[in-house]
Amino acid sequence: MPLAVNAGLSTFSNSLQITAKLIRCKLFNSDGAPFDVNKMDRLHICDLMLRPFQIDPKLAPGEIVFKPLPSPFRISLPVKVPGFGEVFLYADNRGAGYTAKSLEKTKTLFLNYEFAADRLATIQRLIEECRNSCIKLSSGTLERITSAERSFEQAKQLAGDDKAVTLRKYKGNAIIPG
Repeated sequence: MPLAVNAGLSTFSNSLQITAKLIRCKLFNSDGAPFDVNKMDRLHICDLMLRPFQIDPKLAPGEIVFKPLPSPFRISLPVKVPGFGEVFLYADNRGAGYTAKSLEKTKTLFLNYEFAADRLATIQRLIEECRNSCIKLSSGTLERITSAERSFEQAKQLAGDDKAVTLRKYKGNAIIPG
């Protein structure tokens, strides 16, 4: 059972969740194959302070379907990153969190893309904090960030599954875990 299923959920949140449209998420392994259902057991949906919500996801190879919550949430799952290992990746709408309303018009949420976009948004915030604190990043770190940004920009031009599968290359870049 995913972690999300084990968490408590208030009646109020549950009643609002009932009216939401189902959201379909797709996820691919680094080799482009659909993500294995057996590896989805640690999926969790949590608020922006990482407190989990209870959901009843439907899982299939490379696919997660659930009713989104009305309050901001993030999606998290441990994913194997080539050359680094298994890390928890988060999709959180660039820090704002997803809501049932923000996902109303979304047909499919491609998690590979969302994980990369959200990680890059986090990196950009950290770069700004470093600048404001007079911390200078190494040229190697800046080169990896630039490389990741280029890969991400190329992937943005693609559609659907192609966008998600292409980003497996981005995940291989050391920018995802660090």
